[in-house]
Amino acid sequence: MKLTAGIRGAVVAMAAPAFIACASTHSRDNLSSAGTLNLTDATAAVTPSEVDMLQRMTDPNILGHMGMADSVEIVMAEFAQTRTKNDDVLEFARMMKSDHTVHRDAVRSLGTTTGVGIHTLANELKVSHMGRMVDSIGPQISELKFDRNYILAQVEMHQHILGELQVLQDVAKNDMVRNDIRATIPTVQLHLDRARAIAKKYDYGHKPL
Repeated sequence: MKLTAGIRGAVVAMAAPAFIACASTHSRDNLSSAGTLNLTDATAAVTPSEVDMLQRMTDPNILGHMGMADSVEIVMAEFAQTRTKNDDVLEFARMMKSDHTVHRDAVRSLGTTTGVGIHTLANELKVSHMGRMVDSIGPQISELKFDRNYILAQVEMHQHILGELQVLQDVAKNDMVRNDIRATIPTVQLHLDRARAIAKKYDYGHKPL
């Protein structure tokens, strides 16, 4: 799996002080040969191997993981704003950029003020579930499929990170890190609910392209 170079570079540059450790053992590929995401496949369940990995994370790993997820969301939102012609998708992308920018900056500040720090691990984006989501909205994706792919990617990513945060809130050792995770969960749920609502409104999960 190769990430689109321009988007990949933007993600890596934005997420430089971050760490990501999603499992690389997903057997499903939600991006079809036709460049279309399928909602029925986008269950984004946190697998047992991922739970095991999450439970072994240190606090610096956790902050880095969240910071990378925020950075990916920001880059995808910026790209969506330049491509979509759908007002609902545009409004959602603007919310994603705003909310994830605020949280990314808060995570970086938390790493500094607590002395916990942020652990960076290079090249993890390529093997994570988020890498496939970035690919799904690359320049090679037609205008016809773009909005659908972006929203379904958002459904999958927010389902996935919600499951991860549920685990990580009991893994974090630092009180402030733990509190940030718990405070983030309702926002992630709100984002997921909005993405699902847009997918339902436009029948993105069932309408063939």
